[in-house]
Amino acid sequence: MNLEFKQGKTRRAFRIFNKIGRYLFLFITVSDTIAFDLKYNFADKEENMKINFTKEQYELLLKIVYMGNGMINSVADESEENEFDDLEGYIFSFAKDFDLGRYVEYDKEDKAYYPSQELEEDETVIDYIQRYDDNIFWDKLLFNLIRRDMAKEHGEDAVEKMSEDEYLLKEKPFVEKYVKEFGKNGLMSLTIKKVK
Repeated sequence: MNLEFKQGKTRRAFRIFNKIGRYLFLFITVSDTIAFDLKYNFADKEENMKINFTKEQYELLLKIVYMGNGMINSVADESEENEFDDLEGYIFSFAKDFDLGRYVEYDKEDKAYYPSQELEEDETVIDYIQRYDDNIFWDKLLFNLIRRDMAKEHGEDAVEKMSEDEYLLKEKPFVEKYVKEFGKNGLMSLTIKKVK
């Protein structure tokens, strides 16, 4: 089965894959031939290109594109024209050709393809999204608490002027404190109090 990408779509697709999914980037470049073709087409050709996918690879592609576009839409301005949605719809349009139509729904009124309930409830997809959300939650919580404590301890201006090495050295006690505390007690230690 061949998927045809117009050159403009291909450039955009490559940027998306590179930014939002190391998994997809690695998946596409697994084959030396495909990696070479991508580079060759970007540099030298202004025409369509073809990438061959097995059914299993296309199913993985569907899931990765769905997860990546979900992340983008969670922060995108609804009024923006979303080129990521366009690419997702384009990739979804091949689902029936791969006998994977159960993952996609077509809206005749919008003339657009959308993820089906089965794709949204796929156990693998849900597991990856939950694990990603958990990792981001703890990373951001630690980052913000440490940044707050650094500003209290050294002052905002001093923190802004620190070199990377100095910052890493001075934040180390805070990192160790929070990693130990959250590792032991999770969110049980967090409380909210009024700021005076």
